Parts: sequence; structure tokens; C-alpha cells
Amino acid sequence: MRKKSLFSYLCKSVVDNIKCNFISGSRNIGPNDLLDLVKTRVENKNFNSTTGILEEGFSDVAYVGCTFKEIQFKNIRFSNVVFENCNFYLCKFERCNIGHETFMEIFGGAIERTSFYKCNLSGILIKRCKLNVASFKDTFIANCNLIGNSYSSVRFIDDCNLMDCIIKDTSCSMDIMFLNESGYTKVSYGSYIGPFNYKDNYYCLRNNSTHPCNKKDLNISNSYMAFGNQYLKNDIQDKYGECFYESKRAKHRTLKGMKRLVSSCSNFVCGYGEKPYRSFGVSLLIILICAVIYLFTGIETKIGIIDYHDLSMPNGVIEFLIDFLYSIHFSIVTFCTVGYGNLVPHGMVSMFVANLEIIAGVIMVAIWTSTLVRKMTR
Repeated sequence: MRKKSLFSYLCKSVVDNIKCNFISGSRNIGPNDLLDLVKTRVENKNFNSTTGILEEGFSDVAYVGCTFKEIQFKNIRFSNVVFENCNFYLCKFERCNIGHETFMEIFGGAIERTSFYKCNLSGILIKRCKLNVASFKDTFIANCNLIGNSYSSVRFIDDCNLMDCIIKDTSCSMDIMFLNESGYTKVSYGSYIGPFNYKDNYYCLRNNSTHPCNKKDLNISNSYMAFGNQYLKNDIQDKYGECFYESKRAKHRTLKGMKRLVSSCSNFVCGYGEKPYRSFGVSLLIILICAVIYLFTGIETKIGIIDYHDLSMPNGVIEFLIDFLYSIHFSIVTFCTVGYGNLVPHGMVSMFVANLEIIAGVIMVAIWTSTLVRKMTR
């Protein structure tokens, strides 16, 4: 009994360390990190409905390059199990669970047309897998790590639990829906849905017959909104904003022409209404640019005219810096439409720039205020 407890403690310590590295991305985690903890290794075997119960069992075992077809996993307790480059086709997991202080890892391969019903897979690690037509119903998968996967027609049905779940580095395809007929999926502040990895073509380079590249940006957008709605149902509104932003980024890739230009401007100026600091930064940039322009177009002051159109500094650097401060002051009061009157534009060009800055200031102040209020009210 003491030996078993020591082994369980060792497994838990190693798995906790791997999860930390998974989340932080400090190193490339592979199946070999856990293979040393299992006692049995099964390679390149095909299991189907006619083979019956798997003789190897699901305790301290690693399956490498195996295929599971039409297998019904019912009331199975997984304890220190690794599936490396294994494929699951038309399988059913019913009332399965992961043993206390043990692990279950699925690395590589595919999970296709497979369903999970009333399972407790808390802490499961799934990395570099293709999930195609997979459903999770009333399944508890809190504290799970889903890293670098592709999702096609993946459904979370009714009372699932994704609290403290990490989903990141998703690539190729992201088509996820939540069907809330008699319940809704539980998420928490610790649940993390990372940005979609548009540059990763891991699945696109593979054989199209088994790993088709079905990246559809509209599905990606809808998937993020689906996650966002689950955050709202769990009364976590600030997380909804993150999903909304990623949804708009994905939808931007589907736009063309003027709509794409407007979308780009919206993202740059305010992050689609989710990043008020961008509005503040753009406002400062406009003020600075206009201040530089005023130096060369001219500003009238009580003591004279500031004009450096000839690109010379006859009064020295110190005087130039003082004039530049005057120019910044004029740009700020113009942008904020305060207009003290002690400084006025000199010439038509300077007046035209000032009018444009006033218009930009009215728009940017409104955008920054609304974006800030939107974030703070959450």
C-alpha cells in the first residue's frame, strides 16, 4: 500500500509539473514526459467491436499507434494511460473516469465520430489531436488541457463542465457549439480560450484524406461567440469581451473591400470596442503628429509667430523646444476642442489641419469614453 501511494504521489507531481509547462509554454511537451511512468506499452494494434474487452486494460499502460474502432468504453477507470498517435473512430465513452491522482493523455491522432456521455475526465491532457464530429454530453472535464488541436463539429451538450480548462494554440479548424437544452456548460474565471493560431499549418500539411484542412474563418468567429455566450450564462462578462474580440478578428478575415477597411480601422483604434488603451494611444499619436505639423504650418502667439517651414532654427535648440511645447499645447486644446484663444493657426494650411484635428478629437473622445465605460461596467 505504501509503494502504491508513493507511485501515485510521483505521478501527480510529474503531471502537475507538465501542466504548468503546458500552460506557460515554457517548453515543448511531448508524450515521452509520461511514458516513463507507465509499466506496459502496446504498439500498432487495431481494436474493434469484435475484439471485446481490451486485455491490456487501462492502468499504467501506453498505447502507441493503435486504432480503436466502434469500441464502447463503459464504466472504465483510466489510471496513468497514454494514447500516442492513436485514432478513435465511432467510439463511445460512457460513465468513464480518471483515477484520483492519476493521468490520462491523448497525444496526436484523431478522435472522429466519437461521443462522451456522463464521463468524469477531469485533468485530461489532449494535444495535437484532430477532433471531428465529437460530442460531450453531461461530461465533467474541468482542469483539462486542450493544446494545439483542431475542432470540426465538436458539440458540448447540456451540463458539461469546463471550469479551469485551458484551450489554446487551436489551428486549422475551430467549429465548436454548445447545445443547452436542459442545462449549460460551466466555465470559470480560470477557463482560458486562447487566440486561434492562423499560422500553424500542422494539419494542412498532412494527408488530406485523413486530416483535411477545413479552416473556415466564419466557423472560428461563431465558435468564439459560442464560448462568449457561455461566459455570459456563468455571469463572467469580462471574459466575454475577450471572446468577442477574437470573434471579430476571425470575421475580419472573411470581409472584403470597404468592410474590411472599416474593420481594420476599428481594430486599430479601439480593438473592436474591447481595448480602450488603444483609443488613448491613437489620441496621443494624433496630438503629437499634429503638433509637429503646426511647427511647419505656423501658429500665432501673443509674442509672435511660430513657423519653421524653412527647416532652420535661428534662435537655437532651446527656443525650438519651447516653441515645440507651445505647438503641443495648441494641439492638445484643439484636439479636446477647448480652444483657449491664446494660440491660433497661422495660414490656411494650419487652419485646415486644426479643423481636421477637431473632428478627430470629437470622434476619438467619444470612442475612448464609450470603450472605457463598456469595460468598466463589466
